[in-house]
Amino acid sequence: MDNLIILENGEPMTTSLKIAEAFGKMHKHVIRDIRKRKAEYEKELESGGPDLGHEILIFEETTYIDERGKEHVMFKLNKDAMIFTVNKWTSPKATQVQLYYIDAFNGMQKQLEKQAQQDFFSVETPEQQTKRITAEAYKMQSENGRMKEFRLAMKQADKLERNDLAEMLLEKEVETFVGVPIKQAVPIEHKPNLSDFYLTATHIAERFGLTPTKVGIIANKTGLRVGVDRIKDEDERWFYTDEAVEKMRTRLGA
Repeated sequence: MDNLIILENGEPMTTSLKIAEAFGKMHKHVIRDIRKRKAEYEKELESGGPDLGHEILIFEETTYIDERGKEHVMFKLNKDAMIFTVNKWTSPKATQVQLYYIDAFNGMQKQLEKQAQQDFFSVETPEQQTKRITAEAYKMQSENGRMKEFRLAMKQADKLERNDLAEMLLEKEVETFVGVPIKQAVPIEHKPNLSDFYLTATHIAERFGLTPTKVGIIANKTGLRVGVDRIKDEDERWFYTDEAVEKMRTRLGA
């Protein structure tokens, strides 16, 4: 059971795939239990308790590509979300793996704290400082060049009608600028009076600086209508229209 823990923005996390492997369970059963516990947590938050002032459990829904190139759902969980999910698995093996998992999380946290302490007290030599400043200057120069290209692409995109081709061209320009692939909207069959694209909760969360869980909570509080503002696919994932995103944006700005 190696490499149970990954780092996401400096925070130790694990995935539903790693949980399934460690506990010897089928991934779809782990997904089922995560969705159930996530729903219980969200219901508790919506009811007003516990009044924590922040989300202590992180259930980040995302996807992965298997060896056949097919996309599947998976979750990323922080330590508390992992414990909250598996604490009802009571077999002797499950108890042993739970303790192993907690130890792995704690070990990663200690490593991060030790590294942070070393970074705080480390002093750059003149040579290291010169290399860092030179690297930052080159990076800034490169980003300025890419920014000019990006602005030109945006001006060209504004002249195009919104269609599948224009969307794809603009997404490629954005990918080139930021240096990593972006999460794309999901094309669906066109329906009258609806957007041609639906956005995942993860995609919306990235736009607003939230977690996918928080997006779901805001959607419920906003009163988004099923079949008009959002749909649910066979994997029980919610997808939102552009109009639904604007309604959520308005509520966040209120």
